[in-house]
Amino acid sequence: MINRGFLIILSLSFIMIFVSCRDLDYDIRTVGVEFGQFPRVVYIAGVDNELDFSDATWVTIHADGHRNETPFPVQQSRWNTVEHSIDFNTPGIYEVEVFWHPDWFVTFFVQVIDEEIFNELSGRSNENGDYAIAEEE
Repeated sequence: MINRGFLIILSLSFIMIFVSCRDLDYDIRTVGVEFGQFPRVVYIAGVDNELDFSDATWVTIHADGHRNETPFPVQQSRWNTVEHSIDFNTPGIYEVEVFWHPDWFVTFFVQVIDEEIFNELSGRSNENGDYAIAEEE
């Protein structure tokens, strides 16, 4: 037979746990996503051939306002997909859509530029047309 005092202590413990948990306002439901740090957005025609998300971070926004920033998941899965129609050989501006779950997505634009223009703007080519870091003066 269970001691009556033990049942009272057990009941009071459950009541205290219930009351303390009831006041928690932490809501982990995801209500949105965004990039914390955008991925690379400029690519060189004929040189680059895929999107680069290596430095990108992904922010998940929760219902209580809590924001969780993590490295962007490079591997696509059923939960995140990247859709675009970029022709990496043709200069232009292209739209990229990143879906996280079916309900949330981020749209951004990338630019594919001609290699000669890139070299002129960055000062990164040498007389052979090879890439080289411009020397600082």
